[in-house]
Amino acid sequence: MQGTTYKRCKCPVRRNAAGKRLACPKKHGTWTYVADVPLSDAGRREHGRQQITWGGFASQTLAVAELRQAIQLLEIPSTDDDAGRLEIVSSIRDHCRRYQQLPDYADVRRGFGAGISLTMEQTTGEWLDVWMGGKRKLAANTRRSYEGFIRRYLKPQLGDIPLEKLRPAQIRTAYDAIVADAAKGSRPIGPATLQRIHARSGQRST
Repeated sequence: MQGTTYKRCKCPVRRNAAGKRLACPKKHGTWTYVADVPLSDAGRREHGRQQITWGGFASQTLAVAELRQAIQLLEIPSTDDDAGRLEIVSSIRDHCRRYQQLPDYADVRRGFGAGISLTMEQTTGEWLDVWMGGKRKLAANTRRSYEGFIRRYLKPQLGDIPLEKLRPAQIRTAYDAIVADAAKGSRPIGPATLQRIHARSGQRST
């Protein structure tokens, strides 16, 4: 997979008395990266050449760092999985358009392997499934406990909210509702479970 970076400057063209074009000051301009998207021969015939281009970086170092991250994400699907790679391209472009950091490699890899949508419309419930899928070293009892309170408490309160629209106030409201509902029921939530709910729900509030 290939990529490159270049510098752009919007300064007006300046020339000296002899008509020679003058260079811009060294610190002017911003850096842009271009990542080539590797597609199969059939994919190139159907979709044409695909690239991801994004700029506005203050330094080449920053542009190169994000270029490498984009390339890592694009290498997640198998060589001949054009559809999967184009889905990741769409996710990267969505994040760029919203001026957000690129998605975490481990999260994307887990989500891709689980067949979960990688678009910005991923729900909080889908994200919770990805999160649980990454907890492979949990003891069996702990896993059952986590899955239980995610199913009973977090998903009913937060599961349908698009992940990128989830806000700390919604998490606090859901947490308060969970505690209030438990207080009315015949099976109140114990302190340990409350701590787990608070910890799991709070991971998306920061």
